[in-house]
Amino acid sequence: MRTAHRNILSILFIFIITTPVQAVRSLLETNLEEINHHQAGVSAALIMGDDTLLKRGRIAVSGNAHVSSWGQDALYGAWGLSLQAGIGRNLGVGLSYGYTDAQLHTRAWLLNVRYLPLSGSVPWLQLQAAVGHRFLDPSESGNVVIFEFDNPWPIQPGNPEILLDDMTWTQGHLNVVVSTQLWKFRPQASLGYVLSHYSWSGHEVPAFGGLSAGLGPALSDSGNTGTRTWTLGTGLDLGPVRPFAGLGVFTDGVLLLARMTLIF
Repeated sequence: MRTAHRNILSILFIFIITTPVQAVRSLLETNLEEINHHQAGVSAALIMGDDTLLKRGRIAVSGNAHVSSWGQDALYGAWGLSLQAGIGRNLGVGLSYGYTDAQLHTRAWLLNVRYLPLSGSVPWLQLQAAVGHRFLDPSESGNVVIFEFDNPWPIQPGNPEILLDDMTWTQGHLNVVVSTQLWKFRPQASLGYVLSHYSWSGHEVPAFGGLSAGLGPALSDSGNTGTRTWTLGTGLDLGPVRPFAGLGVFTDGVLLLARMTLIF
């Protein structure tokens, strides 16, 4: 009986923590520019790690988790799954899926290509290119209030407070990766750039009375933003098993990542 009670309590706990919160959240000290840079930075985590170019016909499956921050904000969490395949002597492709709580709850698909420009017994240089689509999680639609530019008080004209209905990003990545082999360890560093095209839609929140006064006019906009990224970490070569831990830095933000890769 006690075991049954513990199982029921465990199920209830899991249900509670995985049920989306529908109450309206106000992202204090957060605006569209910060959100765009942060979403671009954490998107780069999907191709961060000790993913050595695979031989033709080999595949690798990996899972990663990371925590990230923006300025003085709290820590945000994320996870991702990736599949990589070797399709030529110097070429590999991969597909990643990720979920992120980076100020907003978002999901993403990312397709990447890896190229090895220099051959050798221990390849040390990789070029990466990736394109992806990131979108707002359905649980966030109509539940998040942000400012367009900053978070003033009192609210200033020309800087509306927005109840966000939808937001999407199309992102392109360019990355240069250098690595080496030191016994079983594989230190790695990378430098990259993420270009994002974003679009959003929502409703203006009245300055006085807030949402209790009803919704204001519909608003929407789109634009482009660029984010530089660099990473530093090390993997451990245990044959088909390759754990990795590293640090990533993007515009005004930082992330700590752990990845586990299985090669088949």
